[in-house]
Amino acid sequence: MIHLLGIRHHGPGSARSVLSALNALQPDLILLEGPLEAEAILPFANHPDMQAPVAVLVYGSVAEENEPRASFFPFAEFSPEWQAIKYGLKQKIPLRFIDLPQAYNLADNWLAPASPTPSEDISPSESDEVRRDIIDPIGLLAQAAGYYDSERFWEHLVEQRPHVGEVFQAIHEAMSAIREQVIDDGSPRQQREACREAYMRQCLRQAEKDGYQQIVVVCGAWHTPALVELKTTKKTDTALLKPLNKIKTQAAWIPWTHSRLLTSSGYGAGIESPAWYQHLWTYYQHDPIDAEKISISWLAKFAQELRAQGLDASSAQLIDAARLIASLAALRGRELPDLDDLNEAIVSILHHGNALPSQLAHKMLVGEVLGSVPDDVPSLPIQQDFLKLCKSLRLKQEADSKALELDLRKDLDLTRSQFLHRLNLLGITWGNYQGGGGRGSFKENWILQWQPELSLKLLETAVWGQSIQEATDNYIQHQLIHEQHIAKVAQLMQSVLLADLAQTMPALIRHIMNLSAQSSDISHLIDALEPLANTWRYSDVRKTDSQAVGDVVESFVTRICIGLLPACNSLNDDAAEQRLTELKTIDRVLQRLEKPSLTQAWHQTVLKLTTMANLHGLIAGWCCRIAQNYELLSAEQAAERFALALSQANNPEQAAHWFAGFLTDQGLSLLHDEALWQLVDSWLVHLSEDHFVQLLPLLRRTIATFSHPERQQIAAKVGGQQQQQQRQQTLNNQRGQLVLPLLAQIFGVRL
Repeated sequence: MIHLLGIRHHGPGSARSVLSALNALQPDLILLEGPLEAEAILPFANHPDMQAPVAVLVYGSVAEENEPRASFFPFAEFSPEWQAIKYGLKQKIPLRFIDLPQAYNLADNWLAPASPTPSEDISPSESDEVRRDIIDPIGLLAQAAGYYDSERFWEHLVEQRPHVGEVFQAIHEAMSAIREQVIDDGSPRQQREACREAYMRQCLRQAEKDGYQQIVVVCGAWHTPALVELKTTKKTDTALLKPLNKIKTQAAWIPWTHSRLLTSSGYGAGIESPAWYQHLWTYYQHDPIDAEKISISWLAKFAQELRAQGLDASSAQLIDAARLIASLAALRGRELPDLDDLNEAIVSILHHGNALPSQLAHKMLVGEVLGSVPDDVPSLPIQQDFLKLCKSLRLKQEADSKALELDLRKDLDLTRSQFLHRLNLLGITWGNYQGGGGRGSFKENWILQWQPELSLKLLETAVWGQSIQEATDNYIQHQLIHEQHIAKVAQLMQSVLLADLAQTMPALIRHIMNLSAQSSDISHLIDALEPLANTWRYSDVRKTDSQAVGDVVESFVTRICIGLLPACNSLNDDAAEQRLTELKTIDRVLQRLEKPSLTQAWHQTVLKLTTMANLHGLIAGWCCRIAQNYELLSAEQAAERFALALSQANNPEQAAHWFAGFLTDQGLSLLHDEALWQLVDSWLVHLSEDHFVQLLPLLRRTIATFSHPERQQIAAKVGGQQQQQQRQQTLNNQRGQLVLPLLAQIFGVRL
């Protein structure tokens, strides 16, 4: 006899009802909605170190594809299928998965049409309603019962009233009634669902053929009506499945998180609050269920978190909140409190009617937990190498973000850094690099947070090697074949050095030298200069030999210095701004490197630029200021050039550009160099009104490069100068009036 238990995939009430039904029916075979490929790894679910939430990962063979396709099938502790699996393994009852193998699902057998079209037999509004019902199969029942959504309807009738026997028959009848209203529009989704249910029926026929008498099927409630009739559909099912394509697949257990069970995460069978369902499941394992304890313990968790954040949560408030929850449940005719009841009481009493902080609400409703999978579960060599490295480096996979500070002078921290950088090169972004910290370059800051999809990323890297280091080396070699941008290769070299992949560096250097030899644009060389310089600098801290990188940097600087003079000739405004940005980059990088030979070559180039004809004012002004800062020009020479550049005989627009280049990021020089201040003041005062209006946007943009305090001091200095002139003029007049009577007496004259 076949017993159909229609459930919600992650529901504590459904899980309790399934366990009660299994105890009552004592089946000799349990069939579960799940991928057939995972059947071989089912016994590991009973491993003492296997802790939910976990997921079955089914993926295309990495031996055949560079980026294997994959699907996840999560299980929480309160999932009915998980409890059925644990029950079957404990009671030694055979378990089988009966869902359509992912070998078919991942083979693109159902391609979506370009644009969906409503059925000709119904109006567009009815079409929308039917599609909504397909996505939400119990939406009609919820509406008929007066509920605003199907989630709340199902939770009240099933998850918060866990019982056995008639509940599954009632669910089956309800789903049968709904399915009668669904119109087959031939959509890819319905085609796929039809194939899934055809395969499930084939599995049921095979189970009966194998001689099992008491067969229990645990599947989504929507599918139970399709599993009743097995005889008349046999021929149709065979014809439906025969033309399907398939690929080779493998399956593995991976850790999962509560946040990945949320509806908001995009998971089709998602739930609103994993933490609440986990809390319910804890108390559903006791008989009878104590509604008061459920409320009080949930309130206590919230109170602890509120107190941890310095918010009030007194015992008197908890008592009032518990009473309010009981009153709300009684008023609404519920045996157990609803999550809405609890939230209303918490907000109104514990938080004084104010909405809870979003981070606090998310933390409490999700209850983030990362499951664990035993190390001895079969896995690929690269997975084994990853786990071995995590263990030796004392890095634990956690769902919550965790800050990690590394001191590269310590061997353990240096190895950790190299490991995390290698993972990032492979696209396994477990660690988010935050840059250095503190003084010196021997500190690194990371934010670690493990996401379940990183397990798939780890599997994808298996095509590149059997260990993390081997896979990283081979993947970098593969990237080099297709990478033609010098700057990106330079950034890759920096990452390779951070990951300590010395054997890969020669190939990178050869490739970047070949690309630079083929390029006649010095902009490409300048873009690559900073990551190359950083790579060279890191060698001291990371104990790696990067002399070859230094040779590349010296070659690039030499070529840049030679090519800058013609590259800066006759530029328009936009090109001059771009070139100035590049000049600043060169100057910043060479200051950081502190290599005398490179610095000398750069200084000579800057000095040549200051005497170059047809040079854009923006670049000419900046070069003059840099030459003065490096004492390549004396203060008198710089002042003379400034005066000539701002002379009234020059084009005001050219003068304004020169002014912008000279004073960019130099607010302090303007404030403290009185001679420079007077030159600028004199130039501005003698500008005609038309020229001043024309140049005002450029002048304002130049001043905007100054810091806010510098702009305030400049404004105060200008205002103070004007007030002083006015005060002096007023003071002279007053003093003159006072002196006149005395002078009249001295000279004996009448006023």
